[in-house]
Amino acid sequence: MMDNVIKMAPSESELSKHQQNYAQRVHDSDMIEGWWWDSTEFRPRPDQPVEPSGPAVPHVWNWSTVGPLIHESGEVVGLGQGPGEAERRVLVLRNPGLSPQYAMTNTFFGDVQLIEPGEVAPSHRHTTTAARFVFEGMGGWTSVEGERVDLQPGDIVMNPQWAWHDHGNDGDDNFVFFDVLDIPLLTHLGTAVWDFDYVQVTGDKANKKQPLTRPNNQCMSLFDSSGIVPRFVSSSRTDQSPLLGYRYTTVRSTLDKMRDEKGSPNDGIIVEFNNPESGISIAPTMSMCAQLLRPGEKTLSHRHNWSTIYIAIDGRGSTVVDDTTLEWEKNDIFVVPSWRWHKHSNRSNETDAVLYSVSDLPIIEKIGLRREQQQNESGDIKDTGWTPNCPVWE
Repeated sequence: MMDNVIKMAPSESELSKHQQNYAQRVHDSDMIEGWWWDSTEFRPRPDQPVEPSGPAVPHVWNWSTVGPLIHESGEVVGLGQGPGEAERRVLVLRNPGLSPQYAMTNTFFGDVQLIEPGEVAPSHRHTTTAARFVFEGMGGWTSVEGERVDLQPGDIVMNPQWAWHDHGNDGDDNFVFFDVLDIPLLTHLGTAVWDFDYVQVTGDKANKKQPLTRPNNQCMSLFDSSGIVPRFVSSSRTDQSPLLGYRYTTVRSTLDKMRDEKGSPNDGIIVEFNNPESGISIAPTMSMCAQLLRPGEKTLSHRHNWSTIYIAIDGRGSTVVDDTTLEWEKNDIFVVPSWRWHKHSNRSNETDAVLYSVSDLPIIEKIGLRREQQQNESGDIKDTGWTPNCPVWE
């Protein structure tokens, strides 16, 4: 118990016996003093930071290390729900600053998943949202609530909250993809739940995958034309995008059409994936973007109070986060925590670099606390600040 006193009292040796006795009785009652015992200067409590802060650190997971390990996992464990099998064959990416948590950022979990030829990952569902980025394999697919989306490297597929889904591989090569889920956030809120009992749907224990009730890739046929949406279908939830997948060919074509634009000084040519029906983010807790760094392009530094996971899709580059330089190339994954100065560079003067990113910006916006600082070429800082809440009298 006295360890808590030491944390709160740098000058514990100077405390009177009454003060020490009082502190001990407080701690024995599952409480802690809401002040510093050291009265020589003003200090906020440890739970009162004066700037946005968190334990996550900048980090990169290089595909040169991750790739061989995830492929080897197929020799280590089978896929399924039986003895000696993994319900999902994944390697979890853990931020060194958040260990032992299964977390990449304060709000997001990430893993790399392998499905070998002919395998099916059993159907399950969860209250968490999942975004999946395809790295390897030409015969992979994901089915969500009766609709199958066929996938290729560079494609993205979404799993909305509480939707039954399974994954399979009809190709000749391993199907490998990267998952991002909002598990840490929902766990902290006490709302993270999984359901593995698909038998309640099919009535057949041997049936690992869900029956298809809609044509393959139907959502893409209906919703992948920007600004044009059908009026003869409607979604059950307006906060979940009805578009389950994004083709990399479409994403790359969109970025290429904008390559002559000035773009963002901090992110180059950047686009956001939105719900085509509502125009808001793809999910209540996730914003997802793609950005193009043209040959030799270097961005200016900025920081903001939302955390971001980046996935390198094409090219090679580097991202400087405070004093840390993260070098990346195709299929590398890296994290920029909240409120860290960062800037990007394309390390090639001949080829493009393309990044996907996932952030928790929608959460920050929903609670009204979005803040960003940007540096210009002269080093001056523009601060959006916090928006005060005060009455306006007319």
